[in-house]
Amino acid sequence: MKSNQKHLALILALSPISSLASSDTILPPRIWEGWSISTEINLITDHSDGTYNDINGVAHAYNESNNLVSLGISKGGWSLGVSTFENSYFERSNMISIERELWNFGGVGLVGGVGVVTGYDVNILRDDTFFFGDTLVTPLLGVEYHSSHLSLGEFGVVPKIRMMGLDTYMLNVELTYNFEQ
Repeated sequence: MKSNQKHLALILALSPISSLASSDTILPPRIWEGWSISTEINLITDHSDGTYNDINGVAHAYNESNNLVSLGISKGGWSLGVSTFENSYFERSNMISIERELWNFGGVGLVGGVGVVTGYDVNILRDDTFFFGDTLVTPLLGVEYHSSHLSLGEFGVVPKIRMMGLDTYMLNVELTYNFEQ
């Protein structure tokens, strides 16, 4: 299954969950008040350097297409997410992250957080000091744009520019369902 087909399948899989959760028959409506669920996909990835060196000093090109897919829940400016993606070194990685909206003006928000990521090869020489074996603890920083023009009822599309770690930049899009306020 191609990456875009996987993303579409994930979005379609979330649709029944959002309608069940908003139904009064499952839980009282006030339980869901102010919560949102989302899925985020990566469109473009770039690194500040084009290559990295392995432990033998051999240069390799970074992965610039990480196929990130994320699921998240949010409330009150806080978000908790789980992600899977192909990391910069072409290895499968999984991340759990927590983020907080730090600033918002006119729908443009600055978001900061931290992620714990698994799946890194310990034999790759890295300049970052946040690695512990095959696990990375990474700062997350992003700018996102919330607009009523990109929403249809409770569903919204949120473009995001993200920085993961110290040298990875991404353009992502988040599809969000906001439970009744």
